[in-house]
Amino acid sequence: MQATAHRHRLSFSLRTVGIVVALAAIVIHRYGPQIREMWDRGQSPVKTIRTVGELNQAMTEKRAAIFCNVDWSFYSVYRQRVISEFALRWERTMSSEPTEFYVVDLTDPSNVVAAHANKVFGFDCRSGWGEIVWVRDGKPVEYTRYWEEPPSQKFLAALAQRIFGLSKVAAFPGPPEAIAND
Repeated sequence: MQATAHRHRLSFSLRTVGIVVALAAIVIHRYGPQIREMWDRGQSPVKTIRTVGELNQAMTEKRAAIFCNVDWSFYSVYRQRVISEFALRWERTMSSEPTEFYVVDLTDPSNVVAAHANKVFGFDCRSGWGEIVWVRDGKPVEYTRYWEEPPSQKFLAALAQRIFGLSKVAAFPGPPEAIAND
């Protein structure tokens, strides 16, 4: 009886792992190329940090959100799209409160920018959860590792408003125009 229960739990956990891996592959396959293409065409207000100098510049902003990306994580790939859409909405809704949005690719730990990011942030943010480092008045003030599931625009708006000390927006606008398939 006990062996059967153990075998059933093992079978269930292997099935669960298989489902999670399959979902991860679908998300990466579905959203990864669109996000990169959108950023490459300059359709997103999210700026890509490619050099140590660009990272240092991002760390001097009055208000900034730096998204930590790793290509091997489906959480990171999916949340990269969410942060892009959020940045578009924020730009439209909170134009009186300029905020810079960045993404830094930390996939390769031997990359000079990734190594510098760990030093500047004060911690390793390559867990694959799609972390955000929030910068206020030139200092990293908060680190968001785990977002709510599924990640929402409303959650990010409330978080940004709290971190940056801004008054609450009455209503965050609806979905932005199609940004990936123009």
